[in-house]
Amino acid sequence: MSTAAQLPTALLKAIGKALPRSKPRVVAALSLDLVGVWFGLRTAALVDSCLLSEKEARALANALETRNVHLMVLYEPVSGQTLVVNRDLLEERLLEKVTLVDVGGREPLLISTPPPSLVSLVTSLACPTPTSFLSLNLPNPDRPHDLIPLVGVLLDYAVAYTLGESAGPNCLGGRELVVVEAVLVDEGGARQRLLSFSYPHSLSIDDLALKPLAVVHALHLKLDVRLSAAQAHHPELRGVRVEANCRRVVLDQVAL
Repeated sequence: MSTAAQLPTALLKAIGKALPRSKPRVVAALSLDLVGVWFGLRTAALVDSCLLSEKEARALANALETRNVHLMVLYEPVSGQTLVVNRDLLEERLLEKVTLVDVGGREPLLISTPPPSLVSLVTSLACPTPTSFLSLNLPNPDRPHDLIPLVGVLLDYAVAYTLGESAGPNCLGGRELVVVEAVLVDEGGARQRLLSFSYPHSLSIDDLALKPLAVVHALHLKLDVRLSAAQAHHPELRGVRVEANCRRVVLDQVAL
């Protein structure tokens, strides 16, 4: 498979040794997920190519730390979610304003005040820690969906969803969504998705900051700055560029 950027071979081998039970295709998918974090293009990456146990998440953290001390693994034991975080970008990201949308009701609703659970989780990450592995403690373990907005923040989404007080399905199914995507493109034309997120198109009608082209422009600007910084330290990224675009979709169901 042709990709615009790849992890170092030594790191790929270390990840394979850290996760011996995982199939080669799973390790390959994981390596693609980690490209953005490794090169400092993304604040975090969600490990969704496989579900790791806490032991495996710790092993992954150890493998990454030996080759990049700026990476940290976050593990949430209730949901089993694992994220790999770039410490160099974390502090800056936690200070940025992120649009929050409550999708737990009948209609998507912009909220001006972050949920207390999100504030608590962000506060726990804002304190610098030298460890390569951190187990996240949810304010209420009976509400694992409280992790959803934090994941959106860490993944550099301009819009993060929350279910509010609801524990049921979200209201995004059947609605027109704006899907924003950023990809890496090399000189040979190989394309590699860096990140993508969505938000209800209806919210852009009265909010200039959520106009699709404005969101795309802001994302492209941020990632272009990060890529330029990365290219100064990683010759293998020279010739790679970032492209960002958007489209509208309507889905029967939307997973958060």
